Amino acid sequence: ASGYQNPWTYNLSSKTAAPVVEMTVNEDFSLPGWQLGWSYGAPLDREGKMALCTAMRGGRSILYVLSLHSRTLEEIECPYVSIEHVRAVTDEAVVFLGAKADEPANGGLCTIKDYSMPKFQALKPPAVGAPSFTPSLFSKPQSYSLPISDKGEIMHVIYYPPTNPDYAAPN
Repeated sequence: ASGYQNPWTYNLSSKTAAPVVEMTVNEDFSLPGWQLGWSYGAPLDREGKMALCTAMRGGRSILYVLSLHSRTLEEIECPYVSIEHVRAVTDEAVVFLGAKADEPANGGLCTIKDYSMPKFQALKPPAVGAPSFTPSLFSKPQSYSLPISDKGEIMHVIYYPPTNPDYAAPN
């Protein structure tokens, strides 16, 4: 109804659904459902009162702790620009497939204990014999929101400016 995919709850006994947070968050908490099995959130406790979830803002993933009890979202700092396939592994940790701006995608682990700062750990070391690249070769993504109509519609783009120090554009 809002135009955004925000978190909702479903009550099995009353067979009713309701948004988790009162005000619509102008972010999508998932990507289009073109494939089955993708997950953008996971519970952080056995009672299902807390969850770690990801949303899209400006073309990159944002990580939230979602309280189903108080119906609040708390954004947490995250080094990954893309997070998907989120799965719970313990009451305090989730695994996911994530990519940083200057590293290839790999498995990641996020641990949150008693509302402390999250700890992130890469789960897949680089492959033996894989080429290594200096960080100066990686473009840092820049997020832009561009107006595309006089009705206030916005298009989000990610620009990766060239950074290779060994090359320059012709004059």
